[in-house]
Amino acid sequence: MRCGHARISLRERVNLDFNTFSDCHFYELFLEPADWDVGGGKITIEEIDIIKEYPGVKHIAISGLYQDTFEYFVKTYGNQFEAICFWKNKLVSDWSLLSYLENVECICYFFNQRLEHFWDMSNNKKLKYLSIDDFSRLKDYSGIEKAPTLEGVNFGNKVWARTELSHFPDMSQSTLKYVIHNAKISMYDAYNILKSPFLEQFDFDSGTYPTEFIAWVCANYPHIQGFCLKPYIDHGDGYISVTGKRKKTFDATTEKGFKMKATAVNNFEKMVSKYKGITFEEIFNIANNQE
Repeated sequence: MRCGHARISLRERVNLDFNTFSDCHFYELFLEPADWDVGGGKITIEEIDIIKEYPGVKHIAISGLYQDTFEYFVKTYGNQFEAICFWKNKLVSDWSLLSYLENVECICYFFNQRLEHFWDMSNNKKLKYLSIDDFSRLKDYSGIEKAPTLEGVNFGNKVWARTELSHFPDMSQSTLKYVIHNAKISMYDAYNILKSPFLEQFDFDSGTYPTEFIAWVCANYPHIQGFCLKPYIDHGDGYISVTGKRKKTFDATTEKGFKMKATAVNNFEKMVSKYKGITFEEIFNIANNQE
C-alpha cells in the first residue's frame, strides 16, 4: 500500500535467525520510495518520516537511501530497530554512522557500488548477524573481528558473481559461529575464518577450493559442519558434483557414474586420513600443486 507517497509493506513480526535475517521478505516493515525502480529509487526524508507512525516496529527493510538520507535514517530512527535490511541503497559511500547503533542485532545490506571498507563495529554490542551481498568495491573485511557479539556472517552475491575478497581478518579472537559465502576468497582467508574458536558452520560454493583443502578442513576441524564439507554434493536428481575446484558433475545412477562416485568417496576419505595433523602451510602447497 501507499502512505505519504512511499510504498509500505507490513507483515507479522517473526523471530529472525541466521537462516532468515538476510531475506527482506521476513522483515516487519518494508519501506520503499514512491519512485522505486530496479536500482532502488530515491527515498525522501518525508517518506522516511512515515516510520513515526510505526513506533513498535523492530525490523525494517528500506530502499532508496542516498548518503544524506542514509545518515538521516540512522541518526533519527536507527536505534528503534533490532534488525535493519538495507535493500538496494547502491550509492551510499560512508556507513560509519552504523557504529552508533547499540540496539541492532541484525544488519543485512544488499547491493552497493561505493562502499570500500567496514565501519567500526566495536560499539555494536548486540550485533549477532551480518549479511553483505553484491558489493562491487568492498574487498577488505577488516573490522568485523571487532564486533563483540557477532555470531554469523553471510557474504557474497545474490545476483552477480563479482564479490572477490583480498583480505579476511584473523578471527581467532572472534565470537563467530556461522559463516556462509559464495565469493572468491583465497585459502589463506578461509584459514583466517577457521581460526574462530566457536565456529560451527562453514559453507561455500563447492567449486571454491581444491578438494585437498576441503579434506584437510574435514580432518582437522571435525566439529565444523558444512554443506560442502564432504566428498560430493547430491543434487537430488541422480546427478552429483565431486567437491572441489574444477571437479565434474555427472549422473551417478549409471554404471560408470556409480563407479566414479565410489572413487570420489574413496579418494576423499584417503585425503582426510592423510592430511590430519599437517599444517595449513603444508596443505596450501599441496593444494596449489594439484591445480
